[in-house]
Amino acid sequence: MIDDFSQNLNLVTGWTGPHCGDPCPHGFYGKNCEQLCQCNHGICDPISGLCACDAGYQGTSCDQKCEVCYFKMYIFWKIVR
Repeated sequence: MIDDFSQNLNLVTGWTGPHCGDPCPHGFYGKNCEQLCQCNHGICDPISGLCACDAGYQGTSCDQKCEVCYFKMYIFWKIVR
């Protein structure tokens, strides 16, 4: 018989393992880390699957290169600030 605590562990997103104590491995997200991330040049949020793009990339899947001038201005702004 499965107790309430064990059933609630199945609802935790972003974690895996027998007691939901292990974070999702790189490239996976969601309930029991069963969803495959679609981040081409970035890091995937283990809960939502949203991408945080690497410098120089943009788009929901981080698959679009940023324009060179815009990217340089952004880096300069971040350094000066």
